[in-house]
Amino acid sequence: MGFAIRQHGKGYEVSITNMHGQVRLEDFWSPYGGATREECSEYIARIRAASEEISKDIMKKRKAG
Repeated sequence: MGFAIRQHGKGYEVSITNMHGQVRLEDFWSPYGGATREECSEYIARIRAASEEISKDIMKKRKAG
């Protein structure tokens, strides 16, 4: 699973892609009125960073158990 930035009307949207890069879920994130390409890039970067932190936390709990 990955993310793609696609043009949506006058702005952009973040879509979810499968392992082949094909869009599986359109308009995953697009605020009212659309987003800029930079906002979409920031959104994806923040999701990835949060995902890494969550994974680390889960692995710590696994090791402690």
